[in-house]
Amino acid sequence: MTTADVRRWPDDARARAALEQLLQRRAGGDAAAELAGDGLDFRGADLSGLGLPGAALRGARLDGVPMAGSDLRGASLNGATLTGADLAGADLFKAELVEAGAAGASFRGARLIRAELDEADLRSADLSGADLDGASLS
Repeated sequence: MTTADVRRWPDDARARAALEQLLQRRAGGDAAAELAGDGLDFRGADLSGLGLPGAALRGARLDGVPMAGSDLRGASLNGATLTGADLAGADLFKAELVEAGAAGASFRGARLIRAELDEADLRSADLSGADLDGASLS
């Protein structure tokens, strides 16, 4: 993953710096580097198709952010706001979205196997074709 893979950068300077740091670490050979984005504002970005496994995005602002086809396996999105975000076809295997605000978000065809969605706001969210095998939705 390189800077060329980022279709649009976040408007917020701190979120952009966190994404740039991840890309630098990966370019330096650290294939296991994870995005450190807890509490950051990623609005304005297009994160579609990016490999962000294990991303730390607790409490992050991701409202309306396109993330279609992204790899978010094992990501922590607890308490994140994802209102209107596009996660169609994203891989959220074992991701944590506890108390996430995902009203109106699209999870169309997403892989949510064993994801934790307890107390998440999924009002009007599109889950058509999503794989929710073993997901927790209490």
